[in-house]
Amino acid sequence: ILSDLDPALALKLGRRLAPYQLPDSNKCLDRTGGKGNGKPVDATAASQPRPANLVAVGHYEKGKQFYDARDYAKAIPQLEQAIAINLEKDRLGAAYVYLGDSYNSTRQYAKTISIMPDAIGLVKNPSYYMILGNAYERTLQFPKAMAAFKEAVLLKPKQPVYLYALGTNYVLNNRLVDARKVYDTLLPIDANEAKYLLDNIEIGNKQGPAGILVKLAHLGLIGRDTEEALEWFRNALRLNPTNTQLLFDIGSGLDICGKHEEALVVYRRLLAMKLTPKDLGTTHYFIGQTYNNMKNFAKALP
Repeated sequence: ILSDLDPALALKLGRRLAPYQLPDSNKCLDRTGGKGNGKPVDATAASQPRPANLVAVGHYEKGKQFYDARDYAKAIPQLEQAIAINLEKDRLGAAYVYLGDSYNSTRQYAKTISIMPDAIGLVKNPSYYMILGNAYERTLQFPKAMAAFKEAVLLKPKQPVYLYALGTNYVLNNRLVDARKVYDTLLPIDANEAKYLLDNIEIGNKQGPAGILVKLAHLGLIGRDTEEALEWFRNALRLNPTNTQLLFDIGSGLDICGKHEEALVVYRRLLAMKLTPKDLGTTHYFIGQTYNNMKNFAKALP
């Protein structure tokens, strides 16, 4: 079923990017292909706006341009400068969205985790919690991610992507009953999102949290994003799965991504397990395929 997906759709499903709400423009930055509800976001200001610092604004505008062009590496230093120079509050709120998402997009999750509490201190915006939750999730800090996604849902309880994120994170925390409750809430709001969540619940029930991460890795492969796939395959392996099918999927996925030595490590782990004759034969087959891809034909033949 996954292999039938369009690559762009596969990446969207894997990344689950929510429509980020920008405090300065009262609009939604929708990176999910039009899934936002289109409603304006109230910008809150605890004090009277102060005059803009033109230098800070200049860095902000450059950073925003780079961000819009998805040149996150160039966006980051501009946005960091804008925030450091004391950008006025409305733009500051948006700068944190752009910077946090840029950090996540360049896999600098520790930096996201470091700055987002400052953003949350400005205003309770669900986008901040989503960006923070994504960083926690990708660093396997599932309980902290769950807390962040809960806050996002509390602030915007009918946003489908927020509900999906929370429900899936419940699965990652082995809280399938809670995940099912979120599914029941989500179903009348967005049947498609509910379907995606139900699929994750079923995977989690059969294969545990690692199964969800392997699914995300497969979505990365289908989306032709090797780095995305690698991140999830490696994260799945860090959860120490003992399910042989998952280990086959991780090993072959790493091999497809060109990480042949990492794939062999997975297969050696399988060889150390008590395998059925069929699984033992499959393991040796995959080892041969990996050596073949490495063009080490002497080791591939046995």
